[in-house]
Amino acid sequence: MNLNKLFPRLTISAKLSIAFAVLTLLPLAIIAAFATPVAVQRLRRSAEASLAKDLELATSRVAGSIREAEQHLGFLVDAFIDSLLRQDGPAGGGREAALAATFLRSDTSAVLRVQAIDANGYLRFEASHLSFGSDAVPDESGGLYYLWIAENTAIGGRTLLPVEIRDSRAGISELTVVPAIAIVQPIRDTSGDLLGVAVAEASASALFGSLDAAQLTLEGTQGLVDQEGRFLYHSERKRDWSSLLPTQSDLSLHLEFPPSITEVMLSGGVGTARTPNGDIVSFRPVARSGDTNPRLVIYTTVPLTVIDGPVRDFLLAAGGIGVGILGLVLFLAVAAARQFTKPIYQLQRAARSLAAGGESTPLNVETKDELEDLAYDFTAMAATLVAHRRELETTVAARTRALELTRAELSDIVTHAADAIIGLDVDDRVRLWNQGAIRLFGYQEADAIGERIDDLIGFSDDSLEHENTYVQQSLDKSGSVVNLRTHRRPKDGDPFPVSLTRTSLTDASGRGVGSSLVIRDERMRNRLEEQMRRSERLAAASIMAAGLAHELNNPLAILGNRIELMKREVTRQTSDDQLAKDLAVLGQHVERLRGLTTDLLAFARDDHAERGPIALEESVGRVVRLLHRTFQTKGVELQFTHPEEVPTIIGNGNALETVFVNLLMNALQATPADGTVAAEILPPAGAPDFLRIAVRDTGSGVPPDARSRIFEPFFTTKGEDGGAGLGLTVCRSVVERHGGMIWIEDVEGGGSRFVVRLPVSRERA
Repeated sequence: MNLNKLFPRLTISAKLSIAFAVLTLLPLAIIAAFATPVAVQRLRRSAEASLAKDLELATSRVAGSIREAEQHLGFLVDAFIDSLLRQDGPAGGGREAALAATFLRSDTSAVLRVQAIDANGYLRFEASHLSFGSDAVPDESGGLYYLWIAENTAIGGRTLLPVEIRDSRAGISELTVVPAIAIVQPIRDTSGDLLGVAVAEASASALFGSLDAAQLTLEGTQGLVDQEGRFLYHSERKRDWSSLLPTQSDLSLHLEFPPSITEVMLSGGVGTARTPNGDIVSFRPVARSGDTNPRLVIYTTVPLTVIDGPVRDFLLAAGGIGVGILGLVLFLAVAAARQFTKPIYQLQRAARSLAAGGESTPLNVETKDELEDLAYDFTAMAATLVAHRRELETTVAARTRALELTRAELSDIVTHAADAIIGLDVDDRVRLWNQGAIRLFGYQEADAIGERIDDLIGFSDDSLEHENTYVQQSLDKSGSVVNLRTHRRPKDGDPFPVSLTRTSLTDASGRGVGSSLVIRDERMRNRLEEQMRRSERLAAASIMAAGLAHELNNPLAILGNRIELMKREVTRQTSDDQLAKDLAVLGQHVERLRGLTTDLLAFARDDHAERGPIALEESVGRVVRLLHRTFQTKGVELQFTHPEEVPTIIGNGNALETVFVNLLMNALQATPADGTVAAEILPPAGAPDFLRIAVRDTGSGVPPDARSRIFEPFFTTKGEDGGAGLGLTVCRSVVERHGGMIWIEDVEGGGSRFVVRLPVSRERA
């Protein structure tokens, strides 16, 4: 495992400082990681124990006060009340009541008044040290209430009730309400029948005053509730004992805590819970003698921040000590790391000086270890490198002079070459433009650099796109295109024929960086070749013309005469219009053959006579009407479409009609029965100075390997029974003499499409 990869780009000094700090602080961190949770847990347990102790102390005090009041009531019941209620007769016991009142006044008991009520609800006994005046005897309804409580109290048990009694002592004219707790004890005979009830009314302040005097270890809130959840005491809301809280409907344990916590607190168990607002509530029932019904519950609520306060203080103290130790350790680690890394930085500075071309100087490193040996070896290596560098600089200077001379020679050759030599980048933009390119195209170097080559010397024609596609495919396949015959446009003038050679350029990694373009002017060569071809054609045509004139014209004259006689005979002897039409068609074909011999002679002589404006839609339409019967006989549909307005062209009408006849007849021969041959004149599009005529068939199409030769003389795809292979050659010759072009295209779904492009004239036919 490489520890250096654990750090980002840091200096050795920083890494050593971090390492020293980690090695020092890691044991402390491990000890702190285990000791801190233990200390925190102990602090929290101590706080919870203090909370439970406070609650237990308060509970024992309240329970003791209640037990003392119950014992006083039990003493009076055993002494007077039990025997009194077992006797029949009116209320009495004046001597016993006086003794009981004296007992209550002389004792420190919290009991204010003791009453005995018989089974009929009449007061039979009362002892008190309060001044009640005329209100000393409770009404019958009050006695009946205590009897009802007694009947619902278990045998041998007592019931506690919050009540309010009135006191008129100390000369106070108005009665004072005294909150009290009534202890109800049923008196029964041996058979369990209720004889009456003994009631001791104890002062609430005396019973629960210990809660006010209690000093809580943890700052919080204490409360005392009955079994219904009504407050009998609350350390924040009940401190003056002016009234009992159960009479206030908005103060209840059910409003203080959620139902789930309230249910657990009133169930009689002992426990601790956490409230939704983050407080800790600890609760326990008040244990007393006899049956506890209803049960009293004391609880203490302490905010979690009070319990976590010592924990927080401990963590802050521990954190402060840890930060101090960390600062001290880092200071010592940095100081030590600087001492260890000082020789390394000396080596680094020496290496940078050597890399920048500086001289080698001895290093003064005295560490008595491997770093001192490394400094010695580095000094020796630096001296050797300086010597080799000087030798290399001498060699490089000599080689550079030789390369500069070679470069100057090559630059002179490229600059003064007769051909245009152009350098292109990967986006086909010019980055080299020699003198030959300036002479050939007329653009100065400043005008050409940075321009796209097609925008600079290209021409607006669809064929340029086809040519670029072919060139790119050749570059991808073999890396070069050699002597491609094409056309390019100079700055001023029309496109002229050129020979183009293009080669891809790559860098050492094989990535393409551009290409080189060598363009040679082919106009002089084309003129020479054209003169040679014309001479050959004239020589051949002179021989062929004599034979054709003799072999074709005489039979054609005879055929013409015979057809004329047959037409007269048909007109004289029969009224068959169809036969007359057929003879007329034969006559037209004879005239066409005569025109063909004339065109062949004109082709051989390169005759441009008899030229004029031609309405192309009429010329093509005439040929379509002439061949309609022939197509109908073969079962092939012949269609002809053209725009409403067709521009005029200049040329020889008979020669062009020969072209259309040849194209339509070739399409007929290539189309099976029930097929379609369509001739259409296309409107100018993209090139408004040219007009296109297309002839499309639905045959099997021209094989790909034959397309490049289909316009060559004597080349045919019709087999031995086909023609001589001159039809398309004558068509191309006639079209090119008219300044146009002819080519073949694929048709979607099968078949071929021959397109003739002719220049448009401004004259009218």
